Amino acid sequence: MRRLVVAWTVFVSTLILACALMGQDFKFESNQIKERQKAEMKALQLKHKYTKDSMKGQPISKATRTQMGNEMKREEKALRLKHESELETLKDRMRVMKEAQPG
Repeated sequence: MRRLVVAWTVFVSTLILACALMGQDFKFESNQIKERQKAEMKALQLKHKYTKDSMKGQPISKATRTQMGNEMKREEKALRLKHESELETLKDRMRVMKEAQPG
């Protein structure tokens, strides 16, 4: 009987520790994703700035300038959607893990 109580205590304490670590893991991973996304967005904005600067003073038609501007907007929108999707995937994973916990 004593072994059963000790085993049960070890199991419960392990479960509590795992839950605590899982919560910290979510925050850590979330912060990593946000930092990476911020760096990606800054890199894209810098790329767009250099593209605009290179077009200044060049004999480029208005249609080509408009096309390049639209392409830059599409790139930014695609990156924003990718970032939203990544965060939603992380939240879904955490939701599934919480539901799978006994309790």
